[in-house]
Amino acid sequence: MKTRLKIRFLLSFIAASVINVSMANQPLNDSIPLDSSIRYGKLTSGLTYYIKPIDNPAAGLNLRLVVKAGYFHERSGETGFAHIVEHLGFTAGRNISTNDTPNLIDKAGIGLADINGLTSNDYTDYFVQTSKENPLGLEVAFNFFQNILWNLDFTDENIDLERSTVLGEANGGNFRPDIYSYFIEKQITGWGAAPPDDYAYHILNFKPKKIINFYKKWYRPDLMAIVITGDMDDVDSIEKMIKEKFSKRKRMDHPPRTTVDQASYLKKDPQFYKKELKGDNDHLPYRPIQLRLYFRQSEHNAPKSRQGLKDYLVRELFIESLNKRYLEVLQEYNTFLSIRSKFLKPPSALKIEVIPEKSLEENVFVNVFKPLKKIKKYGFSDKEFTTAKINYLKSLRETDTSKVRYWKNQIYEHFITGEALPHRKSEILNKILEGLSIDEFNSQIKKYIKEEPEDISIVGYKDDQSLDISEKKLRNWITEVNRLPVESPVTPNKNLVLIDTSKISALNKDSLEKLETKIPGGKSYRMKNGLRVILKPTLKKNSDKVSDQHQISFRGFSPRGVNCFSEEDYYAVIHAPSILKNSGIGDFDKFELKRYLNQKEFDGYVSPYVESDASGLKGKFTLKDLETALQLIYLYFTSPNFNITAFEDWRIQQKINIAYKNYPAENFETAFREIIPHKDFTPKGKKFIEGLEQINLNRIQEIYNRIFNDAGSFTFLFSGKFNEEKVLKLCQKYLGNLPEKFTPSNCINTNVDSLMDSVKSKTFYSQAPLELAMVRVAYIKKTSTGILNWKEEIKLNILRRILAELLIRRMRFESSEGGTYQILAIRDHSSFYKYNGMYLDFNASPENTDRLIKESKGVVEILKKNPVEFSLLENVKKMQLNRRLTPGKIIQEMYGVIQDDNNWVSEEEKKTFIQSIDPIDIQATAAKHLKNSPLIFKMLPQEFKK
Repeated sequence: MKTRLKIRFLLSFIAASVINVSMANQPLNDSIPLDSSIRYGKLTSGLTYYIKPIDNPAAGLNLRLVVKAGYFHERSGETGFAHIVEHLGFTAGRNISTNDTPNLIDKAGIGLADINGLTSNDYTDYFVQTSKENPLGLEVAFNFFQNILWNLDFTDENIDLERSTVLGEANGGNFRPDIYSYFIEKQITGWGAAPPDDYAYHILNFKPKKIINFYKKWYRPDLMAIVITGDMDDVDSIEKMIKEKFSKRKRMDHPPRTTVDQASYLKKDPQFYKKELKGDNDHLPYRPIQLRLYFRQSEHNAPKSRQGLKDYLVRELFIESLNKRYLEVLQEYNTFLSIRSKFLKPPSALKIEVIPEKSLEENVFVNVFKPLKKIKKYGFSDKEFTTAKINYLKSLRETDTSKVRYWKNQIYEHFITGEALPHRKSEILNKILEGLSIDEFNSQIKKYIKEEPEDISIVGYKDDQSLDISEKKLRNWITEVNRLPVESPVTPNKNLVLIDTSKISALNKDSLEKLETKIPGGKSYRMKNGLRVILKPTLKKNSDKVSDQHQISFRGFSPRGVNCFSEEDYYAVIHAPSILKNSGIGDFDKFELKRYLNQKEFDGYVSPYVESDASGLKGKFTLKDLETALQLIYLYFTSPNFNITAFEDWRIQQKINIAYKNYPAENFETAFREIIPHKDFTPKGKKFIEGLEQINLNRIQEIYNRIFNDAGSFTFLFSGKFNEEKVLKLCQKYLGNLPEKFTPSNCINTNVDSLMDSVKSKTFYSQAPLELAMVRVAYIKKTSTGILNWKEEIKLNILRRILAELLIRRMRFESSEGGTYQILAIRDHSSFYKYNGMYLDFNASPENTDRLIKESKGVVEILKKNPVEFSLLENVKKMQLNRRLTPGKIIQEMYGVIQDDNNWVSEEEKKTFIQSIDPIDIQATAAKHLKNSPLIFKMLPQEFKK
């Protein structure tokens, strides 16, 4: 048997080598055949199929139906139609639907999270996740796809039920600057429909016949593919089922054009768009603008050839290298928030997006065009090119071809855009890349760079002076900038060193004291300065080799947190870590530190943090970066580099970020937390902005130094695949030499009495524009001690998942008068305030909130009075049992043992307990924790205020 295996391996190796050699010698423009490991075919109906077995049992079996119809295929008056049809695929099926056959879906071992879809620019995707051991799951998936192709009921009722759901998913059409820029981009290219003036009115009032016509036009077998990837034994049987179920012909007209009309876009006159964001935005402390520049390229088709792959690689390297040049432009405080480049898809234009911190002025264009002009004249340096190649080659080496996601993406590109998908594609890309010279690269990328953009868009807020700038003035600025002389690039010659070698050599390794620990497999030590280190390697005996690429997670903490400071210092304490990260450490500001870590190819992060009852540093990194990570930790303790320039820059960034967040939702959550507090909640929205004005840099430095000036109060936890002796020696060197300075603690560590007795429901009103109400149905149970044991935690986590599944069924799919898009079940627990909470969150039109609140409460009542469906419980338990134990999760467990005095519970104990849970257990857990009448919290638009 072993001999046969060796022969088979040798033959496959020889075959692969022959393929690679032949590919390498193949003319660039010759078409490359599809990867022979994929079973590919086209049925008489016109439907295409791809079947790709993967040697990965954990992948399960992933079945997808992809349709060449997306947002780009919508025409005037059809905005949102591709998305609504996607929703109808789940709710309007005659044989399988999430409305009418949830029990069948359950019995097939498929949860609602396992049957889903998405709408993209150029396709719509439906998918079902099951396994080869589940033939009923395969049957349900194929029947679901058959429905989408032949058996959807486009009744007025079905369509009307999805109107509010889609509107909810789009958040009522209350778009941010980036959303409006996207809509303008569709107007610029002509790819897809321009947005209606009133999105909500359009969605709620379009005639059903229009969406039926959209479906008939695009949902046809010759524009569809079935894509099956994952762990499977019998490809022949699956192929036979596809042929039996999908060969039926469908009466169709001539196929519509599926590719976007690049030629028409490229022939357009130069375009200039300005858009003022709708609504009252006086609540925003800062109103950034968004500028987009489009440099048109040539018409592009993705040839299934090596030349097509080579062109793709050149574009990828160009964008990566150009964005690094722009990052260099941003290496100053108080300049730009962002300059980013990318190609449109298809790459008919190079797009550069700019978000300045101030209004548009000529200097903005200097920073955009000077790097382009330098690249056009001098090209990229050998170092830049080599670095980009190394990074890309590394990503190819690290590509996990045993994952469903990889093959799904590759097959989609082959089907949708015609991109080549040869056997061992990563190896071919590797060979092409290795053969690409810097001269050839610089010669090719210069054709992408043009002096002026054909198309320009500006999106800004009301009264922004940038919206008053004329197209002529703006283009004149660009012309003037292009007349400026181009200096030859200068390579920075500063030798970046994190810690001087003389300082490192002065760090001594004092003796260690070995300590006892409750953590199985853990080793605990105390350094001379009092700092404690606990190591828990995850190596298995006689099996795991230690690699430089293995990940290590760590957490260092002290009991000094927010509770150790006065209420007046609250905002200074919680913001101190992020302000320092924006400043730097040692002799480096944040830009130099990033440049240094890039040079070192540091893979991971080290970050300070502050919580209510603990502060410290946490992060992860690869084993090769162990010493660099410990040096960073050392400097965060000994040399924080706070400065006023970085502080002001940080404050402006926070204000700008508010414009890109859901401001009403943040205000809602903050208002709720003032009634139901949690010790680790940081105020958001309006309260966050108010807090920015209450802090000063000197006090922040004092607070940070007080937290980090006593190494003896810290414990460091490490987990991952590593050699214990190596890690311990470096910990002695860096952590063992941190300063020890005992500071008495005035921390508030006593629990408070439960606040639940006096809490009442409340309605809030949004200061910012709000089209959909926000609702939280809060089940809160007062506890005597605030402590939950690990078994109760597991049952509550399972209950939350089951509740989320049942709520989606009832309130999204089965709601007779129209549901809502997303319903979340959220667990909340506070040992400090002694309560346990389960929150049901959703958005809805204000008129529908009371009805949907009643429906959500009804779901809870049914769950309390009846055992949960066995098949649903088994699916949720399976998700819990399949949870991967990563070093980061081990660190969480270790932290619970050391900081919270929890007992260590092994994964085997947890799995045994999960397997023992039955439907009666979950019913009892629901009856116990959801027994109180819920509190109702709402956020409504201002106009509903009486």
